[in-house]
Amino acid sequence: MTVLERIQATIAENRGTILLLVGLFLLLNPQLTAGLAETDADQYGYESFQITVTEDGTLETSEKIFSIDSDAVCLEVPITRACILEQAVYDNGGIVYAGPSSLIERSYSYVYVHDEGFFEPVERERSDGRVHYGHDPVDASTAMDRISTPIDRASGGAREAIEQGTVGTTDEIRDANELIQVDGEYYVVDRTSYESAGDDGAWVTLLIRWLPGLLGFGLLLVGHYLQVATDVQRVRQQ
Repeated sequence: MTVLERIQATIAENRGTILLLVGLFLLLNPQLTAGLAETDADQYGYESFQITVTEDGTLETSEKIFSIDSDAVCLEVPITRACILEQAVYDNGGIVYAGPSSLIERSYSYVYVHDEGFFEPVERERSDGRVHYGHDPVDASTAMDRISTPIDRASGGAREAIEQGTVGTTDEIRDANELIQVDGEYYVVDRTSYESAGDDGAWVTLLIRWLPGLLGFGLLLVGHYLQVATDVQRVRQQ
């Protein structure tokens, strides 16, 4: 018997065990097809931008940024309704309305007035029972410290974008367009590109991720059957 014939005979005799090992490998190694699945998922591109506080309390930012932080209005593009209203109130020197002071609700802490800096919306009750709604100036560094997130509490995607400058991912970065503080400096991660996988992308991704597992399970069943059949044949030959 030649070497090739011996190898073929060994493979035929142990094909059940070989199939079992291959099946286990496919089941226990989901990373095997992770890269293939990602190619059929949506692709996001992010870039980090440094935000600089000037001596007069204003900010220097990149024109590429669409929003700096959700806790401060008038730092986004396009301008929101809340920003327009706050700017109008600021230009008017405040407004007076019939209370209570809790009537005005807002989801932000600060208003940024371009070329002037940060202001905190405040309500003060007057002696006649009415309420004055206006703005108090706030030091820029104080406002930035309060609304920013320390780098150690930022998401992995945001940290990677800040460390490398740019990052590509198949998932959206949850804290994009939120101010992040790194050793006294401030950064914002903004989405700069997006490529859709199309309507069928999600189904293709699921198929690629599940197919190896299903194939591995099938090989386990076939391998087990062949291994049992081989053992029975050996017993009969004894």
